[in-house]
Amino acid sequence: FNKTLSKLTRQELMSSTTEDMDDSKSDSSVSLSDDDESNNKKLKDQKENLFIEFMTYSNEYIKLRHEMHVNLARGHLNMARGSRSTMNKTPGKLRRNRNIFKKEMVPISTIIQNKSGEFELEQNTLKSKDDLDIPLVDPIEWFGAMVPKPICIAQTDFKNCINTLIEMANVKQKLDELSLKWDKLK
Repeated sequence: FNKTLSKLTRQELMSSTTEDMDDSKSDSSVSLSDDDESNNKKLKDQKENLFIEFMTYSNEYIKLRHEMHVNLARGHLNMARGSRSTMNKTPGKLRRNRNIFKKEMVPISTIIQNKSGEFELEQNTLKSKDDLDIPLVDPIEWFGAMVPKPICIAQTDFKNCINTLIEMANVKQKLDELSLKWDKLK
């Protein structure tokens, strides 16, 4: 008899508890107004658009980084090939007793940031500048009058690498901006 009573009591308690919980849910739940729902939807859409844009730039950054690594590897390989081909040759009269690291090493291009904040490559002309007494010389001429073909190819690879690095810097800057926008939305 006690067992039956206790079973009935438990069942009644459980049913009354669930009814009370259902009532409390309906009473305590806050219904969102149409404005709140539209704001949440707009916020969700903004986050989704930012995420898609961020992933697009991330993909572009990864491709550029791979391209940079390929150009660097190719440039180093071609430099080794070019140096190997001229190892047994004696230096000509143009290359003899020249220390290129003292006065001839002048940048032929510089990286600048324009007014919009993007980076770009500015080419210096291969003429002498007003503020420098040193004429600008193409670095390929440091290897003599008859430069091996692999060294010319290496120079092209390294120039491509510089252009790729500038693109990477611009994409990284956009990624940082998107990251800041994402943090502001939270």
